[in-house]
Amino acid sequence: IFSSGGGETMITARNISSDTPLSALPPMVVTYRLAGVDGEATEEIVSTLEDPEAPSSSTSPEECERQMEKEYGLTRLVTEGRGISILLRSVESNVFDSLRRIRRDDVSRLSGRSGGSNPSRECFQQSPPCSALLLLRHCTQLASNRKKLLEAQAPTFLLRLLLDVLNSLDEASARVAAGLGEGEENVPVDEAHAITNPTADLLQELIETLASDISPELETALASSAEVEEDAEEAASTLPLLLSSLRTIYLGPPMRKVIAKLLPFLTYGQTLLSRELAANFVTHVNIDALGEVESSGKPATRASVLMDTFVQAAISIPPSGVCNSLRSELKSCGFVDQLVSFILKDIPQSPPTWSAALWAKGADFGGMKKDAIEKIWRSYFLRSGLQTAFKMLAGLCNGHEETQSAIANAGARKSAKGDVAFLTACHWMESTSDNSSLAIETKGVGILAETLLDELSSGNEKVAKKVKGLRKETRNRKKEIAQESRSKTLVSMRSFGPMAGDRGPYAAESDSNQSAVGLVGSVARRAASFLTGPTAPRASKSAKKSDKTKPSWMEEMEAMEDETGLTCAICQEGRTLQPSELLGLYTFVKKVTIPCSKGGGRTHIDGSALLVSLPRSLPASLVNTNVDHEWFRPARIAADTLRESTDVDAVVASETSSANRRMTTLVTTVSAGNAIHCSCHSKARAADRNHSRAPKSEWEGASLRNSRVQCNSILPLVSSKNSKDVSLMAVDIAMTEHQNVIANILGQKPRSDLWLVLHDVRMLLLRMSYGEALNADCGGGSLSSNASLVMYQLFLADMLAKSAEHEAPHTAQHARFLSSGFLAATNIIRSNDFDTSGSTASALMRGIADAAPMASLCCILFSNNVDEESDEPEKGDSPHPRRRWVSQKEEFLRGLIACAGRRHSLNVHDSGCVNASRNSRFSRVRSRSFTEWDVDEETASRGAGVPPSRRKSILGKRGLPQIDEYAKALRPMITLYAIFEQLSSDFVVGMNDEAVEASASRLAEVVAGCQKSKDIHELLVSAKVTLDHEEIVDYLQKGMHSDSTSL
Repeated sequence: IFSSGGGETMITARNISSDTPLSALPPMVVTYRLAGVDGEATEEIVSTLEDPEAPSSSTSPEECERQMEKEYGLTRLVTEGRGISILLRSVESNVFDSLRRIRRDDVSRLSGRSGGSNPSRECFQQSPPCSALLLLRHCTQLASNRKKLLEAQAPTFLLRLLLDVLNSLDEASARVAAGLGEGEENVPVDEAHAITNPTADLLQELIETLASDISPELETALASSAEVEEDAEEAASTLPLLLSSLRTIYLGPPMRKVIAKLLPFLTYGQTLLSRELAANFVTHVNIDALGEVESSGKPATRASVLMDTFVQAAISIPPSGVCNSLRSELKSCGFVDQLVSFILKDIPQSPPTWSAALWAKGADFGGMKKDAIEKIWRSYFLRSGLQTAFKMLAGLCNGHEETQSAIANAGARKSAKGDVAFLTACHWMESTSDNSSLAIETKGVGILAETLLDELSSGNEKVAKKVKGLRKETRNRKKEIAQESRSKTLVSMRSFGPMAGDRGPYAAESDSNQSAVGLVGSVARRAASFLTGPTAPRASKSAKKSDKTKPSWMEEMEAMEDETGLTCAICQEGRTLQPSELLGLYTFVKKVTIPCSKGGGRTHIDGSALLVSLPRSLPASLVNTNVDHEWFRPARIAADTLRESTDVDAVVASETSSANRRMTTLVTTVSAGNAIHCSCHSKARAADRNHSRAPKSEWEGASLRNSRVQCNSILPLVSSKNSKDVSLMAVDIAMTEHQNVIANILGQKPRSDLWLVLHDVRMLLLRMSYGEALNADCGGGSLSSNASLVMYQLFLADMLAKSAEHEAPHTAQHARFLSSGFLAATNIIRSNDFDTSGSTASALMRGIADAAPMASLCCILFSNNVDEESDEPEKGDSPHPRRRWVSQKEEFLRGLIACAGRRHSLNVHDSGCVNASRNSRFSRVRSRSFTEWDVDEETASRGAGVPPSRRKSILGKRGLPQIDEYAKALRPMITLYAIFEQLSSDFVVGMNDEAVEASASRLAEVVAGCQKSKDIHELLVSAKVTLDHEEIVDYLQKGMHSDSTSL
């Protein structure tokens, strides 16, 4: 019920429809809250309003498909049997009927029997699409229907209809058809403007929709349909119609791109059609005028639009067997040779002079002056059309060995005549960059040449061997130049004094003491005095003379220690040479929003709900046991402290509510492993900002230093052992800058820095366990570099926990005693005298499932160096052999399995960090690192939502499903258990950089081994899981039913 503020108007939801006027709707009451007034704002920041029924940005592609299935599932009935054929013929009949009336009125108008207008055309331009066409659009919402439409060659059919519609709507086309408008091909397209209507718009939308799915499905569909004679005849008539329509009507840029993509497929692999289309390529593509395609200022004409369509078709032709016949015909008709000749036209006969690696040692400039060569190259790069020619060649040779060899051989024939070979010319250009001092710009030709060489080498061993030989020769020459430069530098340094290892003046005394005094330092020379007998005094005198000769900077360099561990990206020094400078890691941080209904409730994943769900007293069988003293009592203290400091019970109840649509906002961080001193970053930031010619923003310059990997924050590398010499002021400044970046990303200041870091580590480990691409967000970063990031973030969490013990004791107790509460809960739930039929048991089991990853992480962070029996910290630099994880890892494993069951029941199939386009059903999700498992989809989805009746008895073994049925649901959490197992065996607070690197490599190997497992059985062995299959399935189903009132 909606009511206005005055209460006079009362409108029920039943009376509201899409036709209800706005004036009849009640007003919306909006309350504005000013941040900073009357204290800190605690309300959630709502930046966008989302339809709860529509897919959100965090919705997985599988969930989007299920929602589309729910809305458009009835359309499957339309596409069954001959439904698609009937639907397409119905569309054709309706459209042709309208076009017939337009042509009839055109004949009457041209014969003078009617006025100057065409009423049928005017009516058709304003009319909505027919019902059959609207139904077809609904059918394309489902992937299975789109597949059937592709098999029925619907894109070709709809394209013919669209061309007929556009021909009828375009009056200029009608005049050409009637013989009254000849010679209009060169009329600018802004005069021959595009005329369209709702029917044409919808046809174009449907063609674009189906074209997005054409690559993976079309080849199989065509192979099966090309055998039908009727389809072959239709294909033979579609191509000439398309070509004639392209000459007479104007098509907008989006439609031209679609036609360019479909054009090669319209040959259907037939030789005659391919030959006809190749002839049109030669006719309409003027190679010498390719520069007109690149120019945007010149008005386009119908002829140029036609040429642009064929050019785009050549660039985007896919590596498909259906399109290879067109490639062969284009090669046979000489189109490929024309492109090669165009690129080689006026090319210099010598490499660029500013790329020294392309010239042999001691080579001259071939009898030409350096300025003349540079002038020729400058003129060559100014040629228009080069970029387009390279792109066309790359598209034509993509995956086609015959064309690849033809291009390489054409270049060889050129070389035999004395001209430069094509492959050599491309190699020259790929090895060349802009030269601002000579005012030479390559305009991206170098990158295009490199791309073309890569395409030529792909799948062709002979061409690949030639390209590798050229690149290897240049690479060796670069090494030679670098060695020469190094030698010159060393020679110039000797002008200050003899270098280490030189045969200095003392070496001339005698050959006997040459080996003792020829290296470095007075210590070695004193030792030599005892070994050389009678000549020792002379050696000592010579040593004193040498000490005066050797400069102080050389002695300092000889005494300098080698740098180990992380080094700064700017000064190349680390903790050894600059112990007082704070190091940081370049990282990329992004905001992640997870619905509470998808396992994203903050109080559940951080264990708050678990702690407050613990009963007031233990079951009698556990009283005065180790569970009571070591785990339950500390956990109860942490729970009571939480209740005193926050209204945690109300928050837990709110997040548990089925009607809750709140979102939990977190961050996830990745890194490429590049370090930098915080002070060096500050200086570089100022230099980038104040650069006179090319000023850059802070993170634009940082991405260059970060190996061109995008970054937006620096994570300070602080720990109790590795940051002893760093000033507190430097640490405080770096932490403040890092926290400000996080606050800007979140839109608000986080309530707890400790929990922010712990949630961040949890998200990163989940991304690893799900096999997601960690470089998808920033364009770089490996599994090993992000495993190192986990270690450094745990160091930071340890420091924040120690700080929280004084500033926020309830936060520190919550984190430290979470694993104790988890272990107490698992023992309570398994005790024989605990009532499993009440709501307490359900809440406890749900808390165990949701908090299992965070409890495992906190156990490793706070208890990995503690003797579980004596509760005293170990003083060594390795994990304690009797640590908590070793003795209780099966309990944590059971919790992780329950977590897998709960995520499976909530249809959670990823970490929550995967970006999914809101509106796009065509969005492509980057493939995961998992080896694909052959699991039946019906079996894999079983258990999500309402379980089958045979699983009503969860603890019974007779009806228990097999573990293979839940292989995909178990896979991420079993991988996560293996990650925790390896992390526990290595992690110690304050590890040095070398230990972190070695541990990260081992952790990456474990993750890679789990991802390569061929099935669930191999994964269990790889993860060292000792539980039997029945117990695993039992705990999985407990997690699936954790929302029920009884276990």
